[in-house]
Amino acid sequence: IGTGMAGMAAAVAAQSAGAKVAVLEKMAAKDGGGNSKLAGGLIAIPRDGSAEAKTEYFEDFMKKSSGKGSATLTKVLADQSLDAVEWLKAQGCELTPPITVAGYRVKSVVFKPGAYKGMPKGLETLRQVLAKKGGKIFYETKAKQLIMSENGAVVGVRAADAAGLKDYHADA
Repeated sequence: IGTGMAGMAAAVAAQSAGAKVAVLEKMAAKDGGGNSKLAGGLIAIPRDGSAEAKTEYFEDFMKKSSGKGSATLTKVLADQSLDAVEWLKAQGCELTPPITVAGYRVKSVVFKPGAYKGMPKGLETLRQVLAKKGGKIFYETKAKQLIMSENGAVVGVRAADAAGLKDYHADA
């Protein structure tokens, strides 16, 4: 659901793994991308892949949040953000070389050509990758509720478009 960075990354990854993917986007194609389209596009990464660098990343972000950030999520970011950047590059996204972030022991990359201007281009790259792999995006289609099976598993989404309500069923 959604054509922001999280939705598009999930869609491309699922399509690449063999799933048949439909992305529901409440906005028109020209306005899609959610908050990601408006974001600066900076991705913080450890300075390298070492355990020490990942620990520094974790410590810096936990300190920045005054200890109120999710330690579990921050650890996942410390462990996986370098791989995520490499995955984005493998999809064709263009990112700047890593630079040190002042006051921290981490580095950052942004989508080219730079902050704010690059994020729409990165999102468009992922949309094109999804389309080439056979995935579809349904614009002006707003998710309304999850469809649950009798045993509580999510088996689809009920969405509204100009024609009314439509159910999109899924195996996952």
